[in-house]
Amino acid sequence: MEIILETKDIKKTYLFDKNKEQEVLKNINIKVKKGEFISVMGPSGSGKSTLLYNMCGMDRVTSGRLVFEGNDISGYSENEFSKLRLERIGFIFQHVNFLKNLNIFDNIALPAYAAKIQSRKEINKKAEELMEKTGISETGEKDITEVSGGQLQRAGICRALINNPDILFGDEPTGALNSKYTNDIMDIICRINKEGTTVLLVTHDIKVASRSEKVLFMKDGSITGEYYLGKYEGELKGREEKLSEWLMKLDF
Repeated sequence: MEIILETKDIKKTYLFDKNKEQEVLKNINIKVKKGEFISVMGPSGSGKSTLLYNMCGMDRVTSGRLVFEGNDISGYSENEFSKLRLERIGFIFQHVNFLKNLNIFDNIALPAYAAKIQSRKEINKKAEELMEKTGISETGEKDITEVSGGQLQRAGICRALINNPDILFGDEPTGALNSKYTNDIMDIICRINKEGTTVLLVTHDIKVASRSEKVLFMKDGSITGEYYLGKYEGELKGREEKLSEWLMKLDF
């Protein structure tokens, strides 16, 4: 299977007061295949979110190489990274950051308007289709304060998918949701993955990670384990138990 994104010995170092450095990512090597669904787990402070932000270019690696579809993008300018994220990458945040002066529909469509790849008519149709698919068609004209947390997170997924990204990142996308909303959101993400979109997300939730094809475990800035669950086909039986047993061996 073709590799869509690869990290080659990437490091991330932060400089603190009195010239004190902290290495947050240490020689990370990951190959993400097209259509794959990967979850990244590990204790708080292990570097999971930092890894995600560096892999999509929201933060910049200190050293090492970042390769997207065979092209080294490590030296991309901020504008080049912004263009890549806008056109090829979707990102679901734990807490959705929508513009307060726009309704739900316009917040969803905004990245597509900015990309100018499709006509306004095509963008509106795509937004409507995504909202219908995620079950929030009735919220389009509502203010962001007039919908539930689950609806807002679904809208965040719609926004992340409006430009038909090749890869979808998620930083604890269900972390602020209850179990019902978590299941709903994961059903949507799994369906998106089954339709061909590559998914890479960070989570603390074993139930969420059990839906993925592969789980990476991080500790102290390094990948210390990898567990292959296989493609999720709608049946969780046994997957959570196997993953839990593996995580216990890693002292999670």
